Amino acid sequence: FYFFASILDMVGHGEVLGIDISLAKAKPAENKRITYMEGSSTSETTLEQVRRRASGKRVLVIADSDHEKSHVLGEIRAYAPFVHIGGYFVVEDSLNDVMGYHPVPNEGPKAAADVFLAETDDFVLDRRWGERYLMSLNPNGYLLRVK
Repeated sequence: FYFFASILDMVGHGEVLGIDISLAKAKPAENKRITYMEGSSTSETTLEQVRRRASGKRVLVIADSDHEKSHVLGEIRAYAPFVHIGGYFVVEDSLNDVMGYHPVPNEGPKAAADVFLAETDDFVLDRRWGERYLMSLNPNGYLLRVK
């Protein structure tokens, strides 16, 4: 959060919105551009709050919560409409699928992104960023909104 907030400080506008199921252990925001919300990222209550905050704004979404495929797919489907054309939805930790880093045998973020991309032509896979330096925690995780 702090990295993105510092970038927004440099450009002079923007907000970082972090959503977590529990903020009990969260450190207080040390930057006025950071706002924390407590709740399920896919609940209608949370989505409505985000919808109000994001209305009319350019939005970058980074999903980095529960890495189980069905949860990630639910987040992508829920938050993709917030992303403007030319913007990104970044699916974090898709390397977990490639390396088999799941605590139980299941699919994760990469598999969710693959399903989402098969469902829509509003987004395309953009390998220019995640694979630019060959090493990435997010292979096939940069989804570019094209329409």
